[in-house]
Amino acid sequence: MASDDSGAVQVVWERAVCIFNTSLTRDPRKRIHTSNSSTGLKACSLSDLHRSTKLAHERCYDKRIPGATNFKKVLHAVNKYALVVDVLIQHQPQVTAVVWGLIRFLIQVSVAELELGALLAEALQAIFTSIGRFEVEARLFFDEPRVLSSIAALFSQLINYLVRANFHFAKRNPVRSVRAAFSPKLSQIWVSIERDTLDLDREIRTALGTRVVRSTQISEAEFLEQKTFREECGRALRRIETFNPEEEFTELKRMLLDLSSCLQSRGRAQDYQEGISAAVRWLEQGTPRVDAIPPREPGTCSGKSVLSSFLAERASISSDIVLTYSFHGSLDQRSAQVAPFIVSLLLQLCRNDAVVSNPRFQYTLQRITSLVRRSNHSLDCSLMVLHSILEDVFEWLPVFVLIVDGLDDCAEQDDSFEPSKYIHKLGTSLNSQVIVLSRASLDLEAVFTNVARISMDCAEIEHDIERYLQQRIDRTPRLHMLKAEILAKFFKDGGRMFLWAKLMLDGLQQCLGTIRVLRERLLRTPVRLFDLYEQQMELNGSKLCSEAKIKRDELLHLLMGLREPLPVQDISAALALDTRTNLNDVQDELIQPATEIERLCRPLVTVIGDVAQFVHMSVKKFLLERKMMWGDSDLFLARKSLSKLSQAQYADWRYAASLLRKNLLVGSVIINSLERSSEESVFYNYACLHWHTHVTALSDPPEDILEKLKSFLTGTEFVTWAEVLFQLKRGAGLGPLIQVRVVLSTWYQRFPRLIEHCVPLDRFFVVPYERLSNELNEVSEDKILPYLPLERLGGYFNVGGQSGADWQKAYDYKRAVADGFEDLLGPRNPLTLRARTSMLQEFFWQKRFPQAERGLCEVATIQQEVSGKEVVDYWITLQLLGLAQFSLTNFEDARRTLEETEEGIGKLVGSSDILFLMTRLYKGYLLERQAELEQASQAYEDIRKRWSPVMDTSNPFSLMLQTAMGSVARKRKQFDKAQELLLEAWAARQHVFTNKINLYVDSAIQLALTYREAGCQKDANEVLDDIEGSEVFDTDFERYCQFIHLRALIELDAGLYERARLALETLLNTERDQNNRELLWVRLDLADILREHGQHDEALMVFAGLIEPIPPHEEPRQDSSTEGQDPSTPSSLGDEPEPIERLRTAEEALRLVRAAQPQAAKRLLVHHGLRWVRLEDFWILQGGPITDTA
Repeated sequence: MASDDSGAVQVVWERAVCIFNTSLTRDPRKRIHTSNSSTGLKACSLSDLHRSTKLAHERCYDKRIPGATNFKKVLHAVNKYALVVDVLIQHQPQVTAVVWGLIRFLIQVSVAELELGALLAEALQAIFTSIGRFEVEARLFFDEPRVLSSIAALFSQLINYLVRANFHFAKRNPVRSVRAAFSPKLSQIWVSIERDTLDLDREIRTALGTRVVRSTQISEAEFLEQKTFREECGRALRRIETFNPEEEFTELKRMLLDLSSCLQSRGRAQDYQEGISAAVRWLEQGTPRVDAIPPREPGTCSGKSVLSSFLAERASISSDIVLTYSFHGSLDQRSAQVAPFIVSLLLQLCRNDAVVSNPRFQYTLQRITSLVRRSNHSLDCSLMVLHSILEDVFEWLPVFVLIVDGLDDCAEQDDSFEPSKYIHKLGTSLNSQVIVLSRASLDLEAVFTNVARISMDCAEIEHDIERYLQQRIDRTPRLHMLKAEILAKFFKDGGRMFLWAKLMLDGLQQCLGTIRVLRERLLRTPVRLFDLYEQQMELNGSKLCSEAKIKRDELLHLLMGLREPLPVQDISAALALDTRTNLNDVQDELIQPATEIERLCRPLVTVIGDVAQFVHMSVKKFLLERKMMWGDSDLFLARKSLSKLSQAQYADWRYAASLLRKNLLVGSVIINSLERSSEESVFYNYACLHWHTHVTALSDPPEDILEKLKSFLTGTEFVTWAEVLFQLKRGAGLGPLIQVRVVLSTWYQRFPRLIEHCVPLDRFFVVPYERLSNELNEVSEDKILPYLPLERLGGYFNVGGQSGADWQKAYDYKRAVADGFEDLLGPRNPLTLRARTSMLQEFFWQKRFPQAERGLCEVATIQQEVSGKEVVDYWITLQLLGLAQFSLTNFEDARRTLEETEEGIGKLVGSSDILFLMTRLYKGYLLERQAELEQASQAYEDIRKRWSPVMDTSNPFSLMLQTAMGSVARKRKQFDKAQELLLEAWAARQHVFTNKINLYVDSAIQLALTYREAGCQKDANEVLDDIEGSEVFDTDFERYCQFIHLRALIELDAGLYERARLALETLLNTERDQNNRELLWVRLDLADILREHGQHDEALMVFAGLIEPIPPHEEPRQDSSTEGQDPSTPSSLGDEPEPIERLRTAEEALRLVRAAQPQAAKRLLVHHGLRWVRLEDFWILQGGPITDTA
């Protein structure tokens, strides 16, 4: 039996030859010897066969022999199947060479005697068309001995037929004529071939049946194993009743010890190293593209930078852990920021063997890995979380050295973390040795008190610079004679600067090597550093042609404006990009980018690794003084970025459709036939992240920029950019795109004329996606594709909608997608069900909570039947179902649903996933409304601990969580904490939204209510003044009621009774169908106000119309005596339509609801045979979250 399918063909041919030699012939001349060519059968190659076939074809047609038509079929068969049969050569070249020889000989004979070869022609054609199939069957059934034996027998008969036919035609014509037995012999062989073919077919059918039986047996065995496993799980669950904690804990400890030793012996070290490698790659994305403090040649920068490099080198000799960082931003503007500082230190720790070999580093790696899974870029993570990880490492780290250069250049952008104070605190630790290099600064001196200081003044560094000059002069023979003059020049004009000294010597080395020229250049060396820059640039520029000078200026513009560094290869490609045609010509790229950049921009630019950077921070200031303004650099990069984003490949519908598939159909079984061939370039990704920054930095954008912007914002290339941005900002959702819209909106307001050229913001995002959807309808054969842009539009308006009209658009788009998927895929397809869930989510803002509950319940049931509970879509639907039940105030049902969802999602995606945390947030809402404030606070705090490692406080979910935490803190009378949380959340929403959206209003009302309850009425009024003109109040009556209610309470605090009473009474004088939850609390507060002023009857009247008797067919009426008026109690309500006792019952029940006791209120009403008139009055609206003023 063959060992695998590749050897099966060789085996059957060898067996066939063996059978033929031993059983089918006794003539030694006819036997086939595979070891040598000593046989009477002449062999040939495939090329020989082709030549003979061609010659035969020509002769056949030239002579017009009768029967040529039949022979033509033979020749076509040979030509058609020769390549297939030739695969035999790979397995048994001797055998197949003989076969080719036999066929060639017979073709030649057949040309001469076609009338005798008709039978042979049919046989050859059948052989050619069958051999390939037989070999495929041999490979498929390589493990079936009976099938291989049948194929070998069949092949032996084929060889027998070919050999005997060959020997027949090799004889002379008279002999062939005399051999009358020839045709019967070949016919007998052909009958055997047909019989063996039938036998082979029967064996194959038998083998297939055997395989089916074997597969069924395996499936049944697997089912029995699963059944056994389920029974064991059941027994384990039943053991819970007799659970002994102490015994189980002891057993668990023993098992964990055994498991730990097992894991250590099974390659955990390899997984650990892979985790470290992934963490390093992720951290490298947020670290400036050089070493923390790169090695410096003396004179390339200021003296302290040279010293920092020297200290780092020396410290590594005596310490295993040396951490360095430079805040100089000459290479990367991010270098001067706080986050890259922390990321760089973490990166160095992950690369240090002494650190990663410590067992305690495993926990650190787990925390970093959790961030890697949820964020593409390390700088997208929360600064607080990165700082926390670094702090944990420093706590157990052995003695380490930290060297920080350029601390005075640090741009402190986060008030929660000041690097100077943190570094000073770190230096007081017992396991740290911290060295800080910085220019003199009063702010830093105030922080670094009681520390050892070394002042690097002129007297301290003068000797070092002099030594540097002497050593370099000694290495340059042409400068020996001017050594004294050079040193004198430095002491007179150099200002004790390493950089000035280096540039002076560089200039001298580029001069003609004569004493006169060198001395003149030395005397003309400027005193000011900027003048020296200018002189060196002019000297270098005199050696450049005009094209090179243009390229140099472009390079300087690009380096001035870059927001993050680019590799020199991508810089070269960016420069070669023609902004008029959006085309890249490789012939315009620099051949050796690193060398060319240094040559063109000398002495201002150097290349470290593959990154070009300015030699010193002062270069930027120098270029600005030369009128190379920041705006020019932004203009240059704006053109390049928009051109890159608008290239033809990114404007192709196929490219955008492929990205939409990848982003929106994740987890589906729809096959993507539009897969892109490569990832985007580094410069494209840069343009994706920063194009809007460069564009909006322009104070007076030229016409070509406006035209490019309009084309980009309305074209398919915009869709490509948006979808790539989703991938670059993985985990952030639509947040980054909304931020771009906000930045553009602010910029638009400064230039009214821009509206004439660019798409209005109310059509931002909409135009390109709708255009792509229409195009896909026309050109794409895939009927799913046109709906994907609409699905993205629905999500955009859901998250970034500014009004009810926008949310209506979200609903319209999502409904179109759901209906389209249902028509194409059917109502039970997972994609259809996912689209329906998304559409039903829009019912919440429409206050269609009952319809949402019914629809979500139906979808969840189908999803469970179709996909089961192992699919995330089911739990998303169930999560929204719980939210719908919460909005309907069906708190008990909502609690069961959310707890089930929390458990299911936790098992499926983990307790740190956004879906799990969102479910817990909704559960926190529920606990808060049920007055379980401690549990709600714990839930929110747990979410914060799990979520903060993923996103910072500007994320929409972070703001929802923060607002909820502020709400529960207010209810617990923790006003300071509540004010801090709510003020920060409101400020963050101000950057993203305007007061036209309810999320903004919700934050403001939450904060104002907190101020009021804390006794800060003035602050509360100021917040309310900010949202007083909000358009939200025109369409959202309940939030308007909250605003008026809160304002009235503040006026009441100020003693303005009449104004407060009038405002609240005005609210209650609305149509009955506009009643809402807030007006219920207005009734209670107004009743209290009226009673305080002796208006008891008026107070009771505000509860009219809230309850009604239960109809007889629904519930038996209670004793009517409770409904009557007590005649002993004088009242002016005797003529009112509702009995006084009913009004009192309504007030009592309403106060129970306000006290978070809705079930007690319900029992009270049932006891009196009453019910609420409108359950809709108690519904809880969606928001950020909406303020609970109860």
